[in-house]
Amino acid sequence: MDGRADGGGTGAGRPAVGGPRCDRDRLLVPCPYFLVQLNHLLSESERDNVTLLVIPFSAGDFPMAGDSVLYVAAGSPHLDTVQVDSPTGAVFFDAPAQLANFRRRMDAVEQGALNRSRSRDAILDIIKEL
Repeated sequence: MDGRADGGGTGAGRPAVGGPRCDRDRLLVPCPYFLVQLNHLLSESERDNVTLLVIPFSAGDFPMAGDSVLYVAAGSPHLDTVQVDSPTGAVFFDAPAQLANFRRRMDAVEQGALNRSRSRDAILDIIKEL
């Protein structure tokens, strides 16, 4: 283990450009803004209706990698909706078979992620590195 909470590293906050010890001026997002975003994620993750999970590099490939997907679970399953962002705009899915497919894929992603506590620790580690 490398001493970080995630045990295998995560892509969030660790751009590959310049190597692991890349200095703050080479980040794609200016550090003060990035720190604000990370702290905001930590704050939002304390809400009951928000689950923040970090996927470590050690998880390897996972379903929906690189996709922006929002699964909105309503009070009744027939009201659930999935939103997927595409280059031409948002695409919505609400048919039962489509929802079942996305739920299986989301479950697979969650299985490879750190739990809530370790995810928060991983983000805190990134903040400390900046």
